[in-house]
Amino acid sequence: MKLTKLSLLILPFILFVGCSEEKQIGLSESAADTKYVEYIFCDIGPDYSQEGFEQMIKEWNELQDSLETPVEISVGAVPRVENDLFDFLWAIAWDSEEVRSKAWSEWLEGPGSDWTEQVAPIVSCGASDDGVEGVYAFNAYLPWINQVTDPTPDQGVASYNFCSYTDDFKEANLVKQGAEIGGFIDSLNNDYGANSAYWLAFLVPTFETPIEGSSTGKYDYAVRGYWDNEDVRLESVAFMQTLPPPSGPQPACTGNEDVFDIYNFRNTDS
Repeated sequence: MKLTKLSLLILPFILFVGCSEEKQIGLSESAADTKYVEYIFCDIGPDYSQEGFEQMIKEWNELQDSLETPVEISVGAVPRVENDLFDFLWAIAWDSEEVRSKAWSEWLEGPGSDWTEQVAPIVSCGASDDGVEGVYAFNAYLPWINQVTDPTPDQGVASYNFCSYTDDFKEANLVKQGAEIGGFIDSLNNDYGANSAYWLAFLVPTFETPIEGSSTGKYDYAVRGYWDNEDVRLESVAFMQTLPPPSGPQPACTGNEDVFDIYNFRNTDS
């Protein structure tokens, strides 16, 4: 079979393999990078327009630039399937929970309240003036760093699959799975020039699941996949359907991925 950039990107999703638990290394010890990621529930207001929203993001960035502890990475995540909880998610990635707490304190003591009132006709995010309402935080573990030139294009596609450990599939299995996925994609990029912009993260909730009103049940972690465009994701899904089911111990996952269109709001992390 010919190895192409598009068809190869799906393989990380079918590498749900078992592993020996000789070394009980956890996600935090094994991760190539970690983040504290929060997803904020937001609703579109009555005066929303694309132009107005873009101007709002521009002004928000200017406010962030004026803070001592600004947001470094933030995106908007728009669900492909409508729900009753939010119109979109405002996601922020922090270096740690401590940095998050300091940044939110500065925001709430500074421009937070006025900004919330000003943009209410365009967008309403409960947390924007209290830092609490509609905020769901995760410890994010990146099992490996993808050595691509541009890991954060202005737009992309993300999927989330919600999983639970089983008697046979523990955290050690997940650690090994992440390492194998990273090594495999590195091999594709180095040996075949695939230039895969796929990024993987394991998200462990800091709150009790499920979220009230959500169709997603209780889970231990979410598998977040990221692609730089929809064509790559679709061909990956099609390729996966041609493969036999994986062998060995498996986590208990929902089976249905939640897909979001991703829009870059801010990225000063270099």
